Amino acid sequence: IKVLRGDRAWSDDERERLLREARTIANLSHPAVVPLLAFGELNGMVYMVMPYVSGQTLADRLVHDEPFDADEVRRILIEIADALAYVHGEGLLHRDLKPENVLLERAGAVDDHIPPRVRLIDFGVAAFPMRDLGVNATRETWGTPHFMAPEQMFGEPELDPSSEIYSLGVLGFLLLGGRLPFDATSPAERLAQQRRGPVVPLSVCAPDAPNDLVQANERCLAYDAEQRWRRARDVRDTLIAGASAAGSFTPLAV
Repeated sequence: IKVLRGDRAWSDDERERLLREARTIANLSHPAVVPLLAFGELNGMVYMVMPYVSGQTLADRLVHDEPFDADEVRRILIEIADALAYVHGEGLLHRDLKPENVLLERAGAVDDHIPPRVRLIDFGVAAFPMRDLGVNATRETWGTPHFMAPEQMFGEPELDPSSEIYSLGVLGFLLLGGRLPFDATSPAERLAQQRRGPVVPLSVCAPDAPNDLVQANERCLAYDAEQRWRRARDVRDTLIAGASAAGSFTPLAV
């Protein structure tokens, strides 16, 4: 059950944001998106009810467990890209793709050999790009700075799926290389790093990662949006093709 904490519970803006998230999720139906069961208000408290997901977030896994191997990263990226392809097809951008918002759902005690499935959460800052905004409007800068595309970080109004694909690239770099591609703390310094490319190349951070996986991730991180993958579906299909060619694993059905 998701509710607002502390003073946020009585903020009209925060309450509207939670209700907007509920309305957004209510219209989505995909295996990798945690669905909404109910939402409403009780004694002045707005709430959302979602199914319990047994497992951990990517953030927890990064901190507490063994590093990810390349096949595992490929599988996770395929499932996230598939979920994003669906979300984008609905005219929606998540806008806050990061380890804390990706759950790894355990299959349970029936078969420990079944890998965890990806489940996306937290659509609180999701948006239908420019749907209701005028030609001179600007988009609010929402998201987590280290995972934001350059155009998203500076509030560009023309966000599209390629901005989210950039975030997927940051996530893939972190899972494969064990570090963020850009580590500057100020927006100006981070932008300069983004122009130059990752501080340490992914091929150096993850020397054993397959070339096709590294190259696909590098394309996600192109500074120029026109040089990135234009559709999450293309990222997914490319990663599946690379796995099939190598015979490394059979992706779960997506």
